[in-house]
Amino acid sequence: MMLQALKRFVGAVGVSCVAVLGLTAAGGCGSTTRGQMEWAQPVTDASAAPRVGRVYLMRGWVGVFSSGIDEMGEKLRAQGVTAHVYQHDQAVELAATIAANYKNVPDPEPICIVGHSYGSDDAIVIARECSKVGVPVELIIGLDCVDETIVPKNVKTCYNFWQSGILPGTNFLRGLPLEQEPGSTGVLHNVNLKAPENAHLAETFTNHVNLDKGPKLQAEIIKQVLAVCPERNTWLASHPFARARMAAAAAPMMGGVQKASVMPVSTPSTPANSAKVSSPSRPQADSGTGARQSGAMLTPAAPTSAVARVRMDGN
Repeated sequence: MMLQALKRFVGAVGVSCVAVLGLTAAGGCGSTTRGQMEWAQPVTDASAAPRVGRVYLMRGWVGVFSSGIDEMGEKLRAQGVTAHVYQHDQAVELAATIAANYKNVPDPEPICIVGHSYGSDDAIVIARECSKVGVPVELIIGLDCVDETIVPKNVKTCYNFWQSGILPGTNFLRGLPLEQEPGSTGVLHNVNLKAPENAHLAETFTNHVNLDKGPKLQAEIIKQVLAVCPERNTWLASHPFARARMAAAAAPMMGGVQKASVMPVSTPSTPANSAKVSSPSRPQADSGTGARQSGAMLTPAAPTSAVARVRMDGN
């Protein structure tokens, strides 16, 4: 326990010591503006967002060093995705809010969580809380996780972009590879940005503080999010409960009172979208039933059946 506390202290000191260097290389700082809990809803506004799904972007420690998180939020909104930014110290409240609001909702829209540094840890914490009530998480994208190492089995796809630091074995400006919870059937990509095969994603002088700000990595992250947050009509075509929900919301007014409708009742099913892990040195092609972990960046596929699958268990 003392060792873990020491590691966290070293990590905090490390971030503080290189803050000026990181911000100089990044060109700016983030914001301490706090996200609103009422944004955490399982259905997005069809009139405002052409794409389905909601992206929760988590800043790192004290927020001001994660300006790239804010940038990605702006870029995703420009692409028609509902995206909101939260502070690291809001993670526990946000996790409880998402779990409560998505629980028992048939066919909720995809949940995507993107985090930097401690914000990456927050993504896993939020997914774990969702797992407790049966809510699936479509996508997690982490940038240099600090302490969390196990991806919950309700996560369908996880991209973990990480790089080693200058003091191995501590939290001093480094990320780390992740593992999956036993029983997972989703997909985990551990992407070491210092590996030669991933050089196309790395910037010159990339470090833990400015990792979220690299244009190449940001473009890759946005591409992955768009793959699981498709155009609304495309997604609705294979999600009958969501179509029924939309039809109920648009029901004509009769006699001054909106016509009532009955929401389809969800039936329990076993969450089926966690993943097995294969050797990072031997990337495997996706199969219809299997899953793999890759150490190298793979070309993203179009939304698969996992995205189009009707969820009956809520969360």
